[in-house]
Amino acid sequence: GTFPAEVVKALSSIRAAFIRTNDELDKCTLAPEFITNEIDEICTTWDECVPTIPLLPKDPNKLRTAVFSSMASSHHTAGTCKAGTVVEKGTLAVKGVKGLYISDLSVVSQPVDMHPMMTAMTLGLLLGDSIESIPIDTYEPFPVVFSFICLLITFTLISSWIISKCCRSKKETEFKGREQSTKISMIWNRETIHLP
Repeated sequence: GTFPAEVVKALSSIRAAFIRTNDELDKCTLAPEFITNEIDEICTTWDECVPTIPLLPKDPNKLRTAVFSSMASSHHTAGTCKAGTVVEKGTLAVKGVKGLYISDLSVVSQPVDMHPMMTAMTLGLLLGDSIESIPIDTYEPFPVVFSFICLLITFTLISSWIISKCCRSKKETEFKGREQSTKISMIWNRETIHLP
């Protein structure tokens, strides 16, 4: 059968959004399958295609063409701070900046043959083990002192909030107890004092 009106409307609005986005892009464009209207005119029933973005035909030859034209390889960007140009080759220290090291995939000059996660982790571990500890005379106490002050303020605020909640609930309990005893005494007084 033909596609329901809701499906056609949704597909049309998504296609229009793709076309608007493509028009706004400066340096790159979307694949033609996402922005052309030719498939909309050809494919209108479940027998011809599946309502996806882009529309996938059911004919095996057309499906192969559609899949291979939109198929892409994902990659992990590397080499933006190549060792030797931005960082020192042996130490991965940023040139011209004392005490700053880079240990991610941006220092790798060529793509790795496997998933880059292990490479990145290995870089970090090797760099961490090779860097000497910070000398005491160049140690800056301000960040540590500031962190402790922030922790102390946070602890004080949370403690005072908890104490105020506990005191408020205790006062409410005492008030409810006094209110109930007042009601009981009023009932007792009304029953013992016979008013005409």
